[in-house]
Amino acid sequence: MKRIVLILVTTGFLFVMGLIAWRLLLTGSEQTVTAKTPPVELRKNNGNCDLTQQPCRIEFANINIEVVLLSQPHYLQPFEAEVILHGAKSVTVEQVSLQFAMNGMQMSLPATYLQKGTTSEVQTTRWRNKMMLPVCASGRHDWVAEVVLITAEKRYQSQFQLKMP
Repeated sequence: MKRIVLILVTTGFLFVMGLIAWRLLLTGSEQTVTAKTPPVELRKNNGNCDLTQQPCRIEFANINIEVVLLSQPHYLQPFEAEVILHGAKSVTVEQVSLQFAMNGMQMSLPATYLQKGTTSEVQTTRWRNKMMLPVCASGRHDWVAEVVLITAEKRYQSQFQLKMP
């Protein structure tokens, strides 16, 4: 009986210590991320571009971002998305992500980070990865694709419509 009590006390102690260590680690990482977060440049598009119909493009001062779905998306099936950066002559891009969310709802999958691909001589860089679109339990189809591009100086961010049938 004493062994069981000793095992339970030891296990409980280790569990509590693990939670404390996890919280300290989490707090430290939040401070690091906050310190390195560059200022945001948010640019809204005109709302007329639907990624299921055509590639969508947004222009910033020194870079143009184009989002392309390489195949027609279907719910719960992988498809490829590509972000093409045009005119990024003086910008060193560290990270590109794409996330699908529902308009006015707290429903989304975590952002997908795209992998850097080819760069052409005219300063066009392609980033791509496989994505998956979840099913909305309420039956809605008005998705928003949010693209985020991070450089050392700035965070570029925009949204595009994704109207599923």
